Amino acid sequence: DRCNEDEVRAIIGHELGHLKSDHSLYLTLGGLAAAPLRGLPLVGGQAERLLQEWRLAAEYTCDRAALLVAQDVDVVAGAMLKLFAGTARATNAKAFIDQARE
Repeated sequence: DRCNEDEVRAIIGHELGHLKSDHSLYLTLGGLAAAPLRGLPLVGGQAERLLQEWRLAAEYTCDRAALLVAQDVDVVAGAMLKLFAGTARATNAKAFIDQARE
């Protein structure tokens, strides 16, 4: 009851983007490759930064998949905001984006 049908479709599109792009496989492989490097000075931090940058790029890819499904940026923004905020009351996506830009 938190999201309307269009928002649910956008969220499913986002998650299907992860599946279609094999993100779980690549994230697992990246984590395994970075694990032995974590304790090393300089190299460990760099490996973690690279993995975090990849995670962010993967999320952007899936946000685009959600937009392909929803065909409405406001629907996608509203759905993501509701997920992040954990409530249906935080539905003013424009105000949230404006605040984030400040």
